[in-house]
Amino acid sequence: MVEISFDLPLLLIYHYRIVGILSFFVNFLALFLILTRSGRMNSFRYYLMYFQISCIILDIQLTFFMQPCPLFPLIAGFSNGVLSTHLNISSHILMCILFLFINIQLHSLTVCFIKKHQTIIQIGAKNAFYFAEIGVTLVCYFWPFFVAIIFYLSELDKDEQLRRIGEKYPSLIPGFLSLREFQYYDLSGSFILVFLFITFGYIFAITLIPILSYNMLQILNKNSLRMSKSSISKHKSAIKSLIAQFLTCPIALLPNLGVMIILALELSFAQQLGVYFLMIMTLHSFINSIVMIFSYPDYRNAVYFCFRDRRKKSSVLVTTASLN
Repeated sequence: MVEISFDLPLLLIYHYRIVGILSFFVNFLALFLILTRSGRMNSFRYYLMYFQISCIILDIQLTFFMQPCPLFPLIAGFSNGVLSTHLNISSHILMCILFLFINIQLHSLTVCFIKKHQTIIQIGAKNAFYFAEIGVTLVCYFWPFFVAIIFYLSELDKDEQLRRIGEKYPSLIPGFLSLREFQYYDLSGSFILVFLFITFGYIFAITLIPILSYNMLQILNKNSLRMSKSSISKHKSAIKSLIAQFLTCPIALLPNLGVMIILALELSFAQQLGVYFLMIMTLHSFINSIVMIFSYPDYRNAVYFCFRDRRKKSSVLVTTASLN
């Protein structure tokens, strides 16, 4: 027999609020540094901005606008965010927006790698894959919207949701009816199709990025004698920063994998595990922004000099006060 708590998970809600505030300031710091401390990046900074803005919007959507609360092991949940409680926007619409920006975030990072690859490959020879990369870039721009539309069309109306819940879990009907709003998904053909599209997008990006990274570093090593040290250093710093950001992706992707596993196994403690997985996933943008700031020398130095200047000013003020 499946047992679910329909109470508001206060630990998760407080986590959303705290992490949301921290992420907001750190993400905007990262965006400010991209705008003001990317002098050597030329047009590449705009692709980093695209990625960073997607991180900011995703965090706001997840931690303030939606605040999803799982009702696992059912594929169900409800929302406690501002858009749900004040504007009565359904959890399904909020999930569509969430899926949209999760996919935009991953694929915008992929676009950053592609654009950097297009720049570096010109150092060695003509880019034989130029048109293929243009095609992949366009797919990266449109794929998140395609997946979000397919997901939107997978919704069941509320009467059908309750009917299917009643067939499988009749004891849970009073709990669902006690909620202000909820969303339930059945493992039907359309939902499985959405899952396959999302999985394909993840696998494609996760496969393409290491290939591009290896090829870029290989080109730089082969042409190291033809290039100045500063130019090689600039390109390698950008690549290493992108790779470091890519390595933070498991913080977001592995909890999703964990959710899929606990839903498939219908574990009795799935709801609590789901809360922990969501708490881990919300840390991704915060950690990613910190990694970006401290893995790229120009951003790292800007933060370092800022703190150093503040310390100097503080010490001067203390010395002046003591003399007086």
